[in-house]
Amino acid sequence: MQQLRLATLPNYASTIPDGSVRYYKFAHIWTIENFTDFFYDQGRKFIDSTNVPFPFDSTIQFYLRAFPKGLTEQTKNYID
Repeated sequence: MQQLRLATLPNYASTIPDGSVRYYKFAHIWTIENFTDFFYDQGRKFIDSTNVPFPFDSTIQFYLRAFPKGLTEQTKNYID
């Protein structure tokens, strides 16, 4: 079984009641099982992860989107 692991290190800024801005950094790793199945599926342009709750604010969720064959002509041989 082939796996692809994608890591993200997003930054998040939040304004707190006193008017100051608080910055958060966190990491998320998304493992895609059987990645080659998605790569060779001609009908699929992208793969979405499940929704992931933001670790510092449960009201915020995010997801990751991967383009196995790239998003543009210049990136067609790379994952975007």
